Amino acid sequence: MATRKPDISAGLASVNGGDAAILLSDGGDSFMGSPKRCPILEYDIVVEFDPITRRFAASVAGLPIFVDGRTEEEAIRLAREGIDFYFAEGGKAEPPARVKVVTVDV
Repeated sequence: MATRKPDISAGLASVNGGDAAILLSDGGDSFMGSPKRCPILEYDIVVEFDPITRRFAASVAGLPIFVDGRTEEEAIRLAREGIDFYFAEGGKAEPPARVKVVTVDV
């Protein structure tokens, strides 16, 4: 009997407290099967306020996720949903990029 590989398309990514946890199906036919939990990855969300549009822009460092919202909370929520969507659509879990903010004189 051949060993069945996990079905990544049936995976579920959830974000909890800023952490992204990927749950993969164990290949069973039941949704209630025991999912395999991958290590938790922490992604930095960068939030900026644009005084011209009066909106908050958010991006996820290391992932192709860029959103904006009317409030900071909305922008963060949308970024977390973007992480969920990215992994649910088969996005690769890359090592998180680290963010450093520096100020320069111009």
